[in-house]
Amino acid sequence: MKGKIARLCGLSFLCIVAVSCAVHQKGTMDNEGPHALLRSLDGDARPLVLNGDAVALSSLDDCLVEIWGKQGFRGVRVDKYRVLEGTHGLTVWVGRLETRGGELGLIDREGSLFRRLNEEGKLALKVHKGRLVMIEGYVGGAELVRVVYYRLLADIESED
Repeated sequence: MKGKIARLCGLSFLCIVAVSCAVHQKGTMDNEGPHALLRSLDGDARPLVLNGDAVALSSLDDCLVEIWGKQGFRGVRVDKYRVLEGTHGLTVWVGRLETRGGELGLIDREGSLFRRLNEEGKLALKVHKGRLVMIEGYVGGAELVRVVYYRLLADIESED
């Protein structure tokens, strides 16, 4: 009887340790219906649990991302993420569209820097002020982003 209890306790401990392990992984986002998956570079797929700021990952199909989180029973609970590459191979910025000094720009979620947008980017994105976006483009001057492509990301406020 003591052996069975000890074995059961040992297995329970291993399950708890395996489920609560820290995860740091890179891969491409693959959103199949209501399920968000991270396909690692070697082809394995991991289900993701997206809450809070990480809900934006559900809008990043085929983008290369890096995630940090904890393994749970339903999948990896994402605590932090970074977009490494969009679908066009250009530099990527993720953040909220805001106005400062009369100029529309992006508050970069990684560095909290305000990055001004070029005129074409301002015209295309001004109706989305306050939204979380991913912009693909290139640097066109001092803190100026030349927008080539953009993607509106899931709004965290509208998901609650």
